[in-house]
Amino acid sequence: MKEKKGSMTKTNMLEEVARFHKEWVRTINALGENTYAEDIVQEMYLKIHKYTNPETIFNKKGELRKGYIFFVLKTILHDYRKAKAKINKVGLEALYNVSEDEDTYTEEFQEFCIKLDEEVKNWHWYDRDLFTLYKSEYKRELSLRKIAKGTGISWVSIHNTIKICKDKVRDNLRDDWDELNINN
Repeated sequence: MKEKKGSMTKTNMLEEVARFHKEWVRTINALGENTYAEDIVQEMYLKIHKYTNPETIFNKKGELRKGYIFFVLKTILHDYRKAKAKINKVGLEALYNVSEDEDTYTEEFQEFCIKLDEEVKNWHWYDRDLFTLYKSEYKRELSLRKIAKGTGISWVSIHNTIKICKDKVRDNLRDDWDELNINN
């Protein structure tokens, strides 16, 4: 790098990092990822362009800090593997093994969900809104504390309200729930 750090633009910085492109791909391959090595390297370029200053990537002599790039690559690879592990994969054979009973269960369960929605509509607005929010966030595995932080309502209040709502559902839709579980 011949330019001074202060005059280095993001484009020049990326050009300098990209000079070692093959080395970055080999690094990812050495860490055990062959299929998406190029994609991970491209993600590294994007991350560096967006979040990194030239002062971070180059030392005082103007030389590239390869250790920093290695750290960024390793972090991106770790994030990729973590996200990949969360994906629930189902083989195509599962589609061919669906029986009519499973379709019936789906219809009965949908009917139960409609009854649940009708039940919730009759509640006080606070209970209804909080329970609806809880149901939607439950699918995303958001904790009560995170819901509390987002709404400004104490997590204890949310917990108590959700417990009361669940009791209402249990009391008012018990027969429907039992019937759904007996038939399946």
